Amino acid sequence: MKNLKVLLVVLALMGASSAFAKATPTSDKIAIETNTTVRRAATKTVVFKGRTYHFRNGKWYITRGRRLVVVRPPVGLAVRSLPRGNKVVVVKGRKFYKFNGVHYQKRGGTYVVVRL
Repeated sequence: MKNLKVLLVVLALMGASSAFAKATPTSDKIAIETNTTVRRAATKTVVFKGRTYHFRNGKWYITRGRRLVVVRPPVGLAVRSLPRGNKVVVVKGRKFYKFNGVHYQKRGGTYVVVRL
């Protein structure tokens, strides 16, 4: 009976902690989830300054071992297109695009990561 009570308490704590972990931030800033990893390959791959970055579902990843870890994309990284759902932001008369907390500026035929 005592073991059953301990087991129920542990399960309740695990359920509560996973509920808090899934809460999305309401801040306008990007959430960097350094402990988040995925096993599937990303849909887009970009090499920037000798490092390979993967893009999937609006998040940027780098490879650590056999896993992909969520990171903030570096300033200057360029992509040919942005995913649907990006927003146009005008700052001091200049047009930027925002997606998942990351700002991009259109330069020629690419969109370059910038910090505002």
